[in-house]
Amino acid sequence: VNQGDYYGKYLNNPATSRSGSWDISEPGWVADWYGNNGRSFIAVLFDGRKYGPNTVNYGDYNSPAVNALIDKALAATNPDEAAADWAQADRQIMTDAAFIPFQTQSIPHYHSSRVKNAMYSPFADQYDFTNLWLSGG
Repeated sequence: VNQGDYYGKYLNNPATSRSGSWDISEPGWVADWYGNNGRSFIAVLFDGRKYGPNTVNYGDYNSPAVNALIDKALAATNPDEAAADWAQADRQIMTDAAFIPFQTQSIPHYHSSRVKNAMYSPFADQYDFTNLWLSGG
């Protein structure tokens, strides 16, 4: 199916999911920023209290234990405490097999040895062109 139907008609539509129109899918998700990403991964993808039309919780996963860990992580007063809560939530999600990472994309990104500061940006799936520069010939 085309991308508009893939997300709009199938993945983001609970009625289509319940009807059995699809069983397994391979949507992609990338970090919005580097470092502590529990807020942009776990909270968005696995908080079952937010399930509904246009959600990204594609499988209608809802675990009271994970929901409580999400709340705890979001309320944490320091990064280490939040990281421990996100890690616990991550372990529970994988134990529940809420999703199965069956595909890893590996896309080569080449550049000349003259290109300097070529830092890969997972969000854009390419180099951050605003920080590139060329060395002399």
